[in-house]
Amino acid sequence: RKSRRRHNLDGGATVKPLQLLLLTGCRSREVEKLQWRHVDWVNNSIEFSRRRFPMDFQLKEFFVKLKKTTGTEPAVFPGYSIRRGQPDWRAVFSCRYLQKNPSLFSLAKLLGVQDIARVIKYAECLTQQRSSVYSSPFSV
Repeated sequence: RKSRRRHNLDGGATVKPLQLLLLTGCRSREVEKLQWRHVDWVNNSIEFSRRRFPMDFQLKEFFVKLKKTTGTEPAVFPGYSIRRGQPDWRAVFSCRYLQKNPSLFSLAKLLGVQDIARVIKYAECLTQQRSSVYSSPFSV
């Protein structure tokens, strides 16, 4: 039986997988199953179930620090499972990504989605944010 780790707000066992979700937009199950052999240090990418995700400097630094703590363990997050009912971290990543780079096609590629219609829902968060910025609290 796998051991479950408790929430640790000092950057420990629970926070690290959540950081990866926010940095990559990967699925919770992909984080649970991620092995060190999926991290390609030479080509600066991570191999998730259906796609390769590019590692920028921040993500590579995240993995370098994390590797020092896991030793020879094959799993990136040994014994960790994400609790169901968590926020949709994939949506959070997508909205943050679209704020910086408003290309649905590049987002679809990062998420490993072939049908662009599946990522259009993430663009709705931008529309909602913009409408709340432009609406005045004094409007009638």
